[in-house]
Amino acid sequence: MREWILVGLMVAVGSAFAASPYKQSLTLKKNQYLRDGVFIGGKANGGSSLLGMRRAYSPKMQLERVIVDLGDRKAHPAGKDLGYFQVHMDARNQRAVMDLAQLMVSKVSERQVQQMFEKSPFVKSVELTLDPEDKGATLVLHFKRPMKLEVFQILKSGKPARVVMDFVLDGSTDVQSSSAVKSSG
Repeated sequence: MREWILVGLMVAVGSAFAASPYKQSLTLKKNQYLRDGVFIGGKANGGSSLLGMRRAYSPKMQLERVIVDLGDRKAHPAGKDLGYFQVHMDARNQRAVMDLAQLMVSKVSERQVQQMFEKSPFVKSVELTLDPEDKGATLVLHFKRPMKLEVFQILKSGKPARVVMDFVLDGSTDVQSSSAVKSSG
């Protein structure tokens, strides 16, 4: 009986130290990509707004970037006061899901986002669901192929808070600096 208790305790302690699927979104680009897992960032602050969104693609680096501009509850630039968000990279279903909490205003429509991704080499389809009842938004990007994701934030006073999602093909080993990414949409 003591042996079973010891084995149970070892399993419980071992699982407590297992790798977490969550990763805090940083304010710097580190070239650390996840195949599967969740990036979290921002804080619950009484409301936010979706001010804009754009995508860029670099054929040279084989990198697609999505930039989400966020504001405060009154649609003013959020600066360093970024509202809570999470981005889930779902490798099994070849998709990324971004959830924005406490969203009061959106200046972006689903049709605008769909048009933005029409020429994407990696994104097959996109959905943007705005829920005024729950005060939230969900952006779902369905991929053509297995991808990896890195999420980081750009926070500057007087500017929109930015959540940046960089996607590369799964299997890519070397991703360079992202300064050569061309913006579109």
